[in-house]
Amino acid sequence: MREIVTLQLGHSASFVGTHLWNALDIADPNVVDSSVLIRSGFDADSGVATYAPRLVIVDLKGTCILGTLKRINQLYESEQDSQFVAWNGKVDVRKQEPVEKNEYLTYLDQDDQADHDDNHSDNHNVRLNPQQQKPPSNPPTAKQFSKVLDSVVHVWSDFNSMFYHPRSVLELPSYSHNDNVTPFAIFNQGSEIWDSDRDLQEDILDNRIRFFLEECDNPQGIQVLSDVSNGFSGFTASCLESLREDVGKLSITVFGVSDDCDGVINSVQNFNEALALANISKSASVYIPLQSRYQWTAALAVAIDTITLPMRLNKSSTSMGSFMAPLIATGPLGTLASSTPFPFDSNINAIKRMFAKTIGGGNFDDERVDWIHDDTFGDAFDLVFSRFIFNCWCTMYY
Repeated sequence: MREIVTLQLGHSASFVGTHLWNALDIADPNVVDSSVLIRSGFDADSGVATYAPRLVIVDLKGTCILGTLKRINQLYESEQDSQFVAWNGKVDVRKQEPVEKNEYLTYLDQDDQADHDDNHSDNHNVRLNPQQQKPPSNPPTAKQFSKVLDSVVHVWSDFNSMFYHPRSVLELPSYSHNDNVTPFAIFNQGSEIWDSDRDLQEDILDNRIRFFLEECDNPQGIQVLSDVSNGFSGFTASCLESLREDVGKLSITVFGVSDDCDGVINSVQNFNEALALANISKSASVYIPLQSRYQWTAALAVAIDTITLPMRLNKSSTSMGSFMAPLIATGPLGTLASSTPFPFDSNINAIKRMFAKTIGGGNFDDERVDWIHDDTFGDAFDLVFSRFIFNCWCTMYY
């Protein structure tokens, strides 16, 4: 095995991570070895297989435990329920109403319940014939869900499709998400939380990270997604300094996510990112800052998923150390650039005229543009404009 343990530190980092886990959930198993990132288990009593990422998520209070997060699967939920001990004393119950789930999460819950019912039937030797299993008459499509999520996603758990291990999710109680009175906004706030709380250090390093590492046969490294524009910059720097002492020479790849989705980068964010660059690179094997929540983090997730794919292939895979070697020849700092298909809307003629004026030449009478070629295959992009990949003009740097 060549397992990787993942850390997600911060809210925007967890947006990127959620996109990555959702993509891995539907990846082709013939190509991608999901066991590099996913742990599997089996309950002998129920006969239920369990799958969850080797993942530790740290976020602020009010971001992930909102009633919408599929924190743990049904097996773990039943185990947790059994931990409660009945007693005869007075109990004061204070209950918060669960957050209403969007259509996407509701659909996932229905699918999970169907899988649970199938497992229950299998365990009792009651399996329906394929003819008796009627599919939904009008199941929603991915495109329909995309339209829903564009307008209803507020936190990363609003579009999460993964189950998590009980040791994966941790909220920092000191600060709250979207708190404008006492925001978690400065590098020193994060480093102070880590340095002043030995119980927190022990919980994250020993109870969570070490737990996932010790169950690995041959771990190749740790990948970290971290916010670097707010207090998580300092939290991550201090956490990785302690983690490096624990794991020795084990490879640590860090992706620093800069949250400037509102278009404003102020001096505090620049200060945090500069300190993150100076401090995280001391503990990381390679540090790759990313700059560009539901839509813009998806672009970052695509880039990360693509460059780390060689570490997760079933055949001809590479190790994290080999992946980092060419990046760290002159130091532990890398850059990431990606080229993506350029989307066009229905106003295609106006866009054609824009390119004709900007670049010149070309035949715009039909959907074919002969003057744009793919450098790899030497052929013109054909017929559909949205297939074009402009390797130079539309390269996006993060």
